[in-house]
Amino acid sequence: MTGACTERVSKGLWWTCSGDQGVLSTGDSAPERPLLSFTPGSGHVRADLLLLSGRSSIDLSTRPGALRRLLADEAGRCGVAADSWMTALSAHLLRCAPRWNVWLPAPGSTGGLVGILGGMTHPVLGMAYDSGTRPVEEIPLWASPGLTQRSLRDAARVAFGASKATRPVMRAFAVCLAPLCHEKGDLGRPEAGARWWSLGVAVAAAGLLEADQIAATLAAGAEADPPAEPEMLPSNDDMSLMKLALRSLGPAAAARVAIDAASAPSALHALRVLDLYVRTREDLAGAPPSRLERLESACLAVARFDTGRRDTPRRSIPSAALRQIRTPSIRTGVTDREPALTTPQPRPQGRARPERHTFSYDVEITRLHGRRIGPLTLSLPWNSLELRAWGSALSNCLGSYAAPVSARRTVVIGVREGQRLIGACEIRPQQSRLVQFLGRANSPLPGRVTDPVLRHLRSLGLII
Repeated sequence: MTGACTERVSKGLWWTCSGDQGVLSTGDSAPERPLLSFTPGSGHVRADLLLLSGRSSIDLSTRPGALRRLLADEAGRCGVAADSWMTALSAHLLRCAPRWNVWLPAPGSTGGLVGILGGMTHPVLGMAYDSGTRPVEEIPLWASPGLTQRSLRDAARVAFGASKATRPVMRAFAVCLAPLCHEKGDLGRPEAGARWWSLGVAVAAAGLLEADQIAATLAAGAEADPPAEPEMLPSNDDMSLMKLALRSLGPAAAARVAIDAASAPSALHALRVLDLYVRTREDLAGAPPSRLERLESACLAVARFDTGRRDTPRRSIPSAALRQIRTPSIRTGVTDREPALTTPQPRPQGRARPERHTFSYDVEITRLHGRRIGPLTLSLPWNSLELRAWGSALSNCLGSYAAPVSARRTVVIGVREGQRLIGACEIRPQQSRLVQFLGRANSPLPGRVTDPVLRHLRSLGLII
């Protein structure tokens, strides 16, 4: 690089400055392989993974945890202690922050490299970290544009609209990012994590609600008891589903349902109810109920597919195991057929709507959903639409497995890296047998994916 200055920041790790941009490279006696680049913008930094010797890049600003793992893996390949590289990069970023005019962590911060990367790339999130919020390894894509702003007001304008960034909204927004525990005596302290689910509901409903209703939705989520399940990070698909459901409800009902959803003990269950409404809204008579619980009852009463509800369930499945359900726009038919819960009614002439089936699992299997194994996350499909969407994403025939999965003859487990589905395995727990474990287009997966997952399944006795 012309006019660049290079220095070694740790054994095998080099930092090169060219203008304001910093490039982190690896090499024994000189920078040989560009690894990461950090480019300051308007009050924040963009972090990129460099590929093809720096000729191509991937923006990883929303995935500080992935950046940390990548650095640790590279350190291992170079035979260097990962902690030494983490410490060196953290110290160098802190030195560059004043020159870049970006967020700096408060003195005594314990967020580590993930916290430094998250705050520098998303200054408003950095402010929440300064208040004690636990740093997150992955920042939702839909939240990123607002959190990269310089101030909370600007972030609220981006998230909810310029006319709705009122003081009550900003106050509730701040509490949602750094929620307070219920006071014990005279003491209160920031909650461990931000309320991403409640924030997602408010953002999804912002186009329908007035400023005071947005503030009420945010406040309902922040003031509710901390969820027993891990805080869910709504994906872009989840946000699309919520927007569709709330828009279909109309402004009046959406305002109340949004508050109920934001304060629901189980975010996954609330999302399931909204998905159920989207799939049954055409069969509801009259205006939809304006409370989440009544909306679920009304939708279950007219459902023409197996919702997974039974009068005498085989086993009770905890609410923490409920899965968020996507609604991909798939029009092809399905081959599996199950008896409807209700007596079929004549439907208007026109295009037939395919049957959809919801899967249920034994408790031991259900607990696999959301299980983290290093950088990987296990997930279960909860209806035939989602299974077919997996098949489409992986370019294979998973969509045809709805009948055996519904009958509990086999179990399909998805493996995600971040929010991306990278493969799926089929097991038959009754026989303690692994049937297959493949990636996109039925291609073999690398050992770094298959080995830890199979080791975990064996430890649970699901396969031998």
